[in-house]
Amino acid sequence: SVRCVQETDIEHELYAGQWHSDKIRGIGIIRWPDSQLYAGEWKESKKVSPDTDTENNNDPELILGVAKLKEGNIYAGEWQGLAKMGIGIMKWDNNEIYSGIWANDIMNGLGKYTMACGGVQRGEGQNNQ
Repeated sequence: SVRCVQETDIEHELYAGQWHSDKIRGIGIIRWPDSQLYAGEWKESKKVSPDTDTENNNDPELILGVAKLKEGNIYAGEWQGLAKMGIGIMKWDNNEIYSGIWANDIMNGLGKYTMACGGVQRGEGQNNQ
């Protein structure tokens, strides 16, 4: 069954949104103690052994949403876990903007980069370049 909550403390994180079988799933928002804010559609994380190389195996995974990161940057788009993955737009606190393809948290593929001075670069980049 799906249930909604106003706000709850999950390991020092605050979450408001939908739950399913006592796990975060559906539309909701999480705020971490370092002021990072993630809002969007969540799915349950996979239970993985803590001895593997997998990141934080108990964290819910964001599928599609927007985040205000601790540096003040804002990202809206597709996610895999808590990594930018797929199509998205990032606006840095210096007003530079990238819209395009992301892979494993880095700009990687077709995109458009708008510099703070107004200059624009278009094309296919790899590994944040």
